[in-house]
Amino acid sequence: MRKFGIVVLAFLVTGCTLVLFPDWPSTNPPVIIEITRASATDDPSWMPAITSTPAITLTPSFTPSPYVTLTPVPSDTWEPPRVSATLIIPTLQPRLAARLSFIQMIDANVGWGLRLESRGKLRPGPRVTSLTPWHAEGYILRTTDGGITWQNVTPPNGAYSPGGFFALDANTAWASGNVPCCSDLKTTHTWRTTDGGKTWQPSQPLLIDPIPRFYLPLGMQFIDQNTGWLLAALYAENSGFMTYTLLQTTDAGETWIAINQRLNGCWPAGPVFLDLTTGWYGENCFIGGIVYQGTIETYFSTGGWQLRKTVDGGRTFDETTIVPMPPELLQSDLAGKKIRCHETRLLRVTSEVAGVEWGCNVFSRLERYRYFSFTTDAGRTWNTWRASGNEYFLNATHGWRSFPSGEFQQTTDGGLHWVTLKSVVAWETAQFDFVSEQEGWASVSTSKAIVLLHTTDGGMTWKELSSVIASP
Repeated sequence: MRKFGIVVLAFLVTGCTLVLFPDWPSTNPPVIIEITRASATDDPSWMPAITSTPAITLTPSFTPSPYVTLTPVPSDTWEPPRVSATLIIPTLQPRLAARLSFIQMIDANVGWGLRLESRGKLRPGPRVTSLTPWHAEGYILRTTDGGITWQNVTPPNGAYSPGGFFALDANTAWASGNVPCCSDLKTTHTWRTTDGGKTWQPSQPLLIDPIPRFYLPLGMQFIDQNTGWLLAALYAENSGFMTYTLLQTTDAGETWIAINQRLNGCWPAGPVFLDLTTGWYGENCFIGGIVYQGTIETYFSTGGWQLRKTVDGGRTFDETTIVPMPPELLQSDLAGKKIRCHETRLLRVTSEVAGVEWGCNVFSRLERYRYFSFTTDAGRTWNTWRASGNEYFLNATHGWRSFPSGEFQQTTDGGLHWVTLKSVVAWETAQFDFVSEQEGWASVSTSKAIVLLHTTDGGMTWKELSSVIASP
């Protein structure tokens, strides 16, 4: 079973300047908010958007000319309200609907999941803008019966999102909680379990300088039991703008050090590592209204899409992998047109198999081109098609995807051909996870709920699971 982390977020942008928080009056007095334990309710109004975003992604130290350069604007007058960095989230009651927004099954019985609550429900006070896909946060759950019941195995304090969680196997996982602006944050750390979440051990404090007042994990990935990476968004005292830091551990998460603090720019779309040294990183400037225009000629000056690459474990991203340009973008009537192109998602399947979702906006046409490029030989060759937004691959050949129009499809040849298994499904969003070519699960949202589905025939038929929270 492949393991992956998910990385996707957004923030408010005006022009090319990052605007991280609402325009609170500078006269607001500091507020200390303490959260106490309470009973959770099964409130269907929370409904966070599910975004299928596997893997992790890194940001290179160089900035090719087509990419936007963001100029941070420090604020000397704004002093946001403060909140407590420590959070005790409410207890989940037995028999409560599990409502899983993210799942990762290890085998037919054991798996991990996240139940996310809406912005402000667990933690009142200033939060990341609601434009952020992962503005929701919540609980880490684990199943041992194929998804019927889920045990709450959340670490002792904090709330978690997919960018701050990674499961290596049935027993081993790491987690890093969100710390909202503007916390009295002295230190922050990660958690590690080796017994399926029964107990969690904290790491040493993360070595980040300067100490941030806002900390949001964007992606976590481990290659083996010892080596892993953590990408975090930070907001330091008096800086006035967001920065991104890549940390690494080589001792199973006991200690973390910052290896790359030069990742500023658009919102990260990764990173993903294929092995201990090689990985890719992307930036998503589609998010938040960033206005940058280039042309087909400038974006594709090398004849293909330039995907930034590291060969030193993430310390630099000075290399590039060239993804061939889709014929659709070679149309003569696109020559000289103003466009904006960036990555939106990266996916690691194995050390040789990976995918990147990317695309371009053509401003004169108000048209969007979205692509998924798939490699089975570590980036030497690529197969590209129009993206659905939630492609999932079990291995080099078998994958699944769905479209908002209602089509659910499968490929058995690495995306060269897709077969429609169902023409009408009422899934607004879907995140897939398979443990074999026949057995898989899907966390899907409809207009009324988020439900967990199960298939044992490769997706031909699906059964809804009445997933609930198990007794402690």
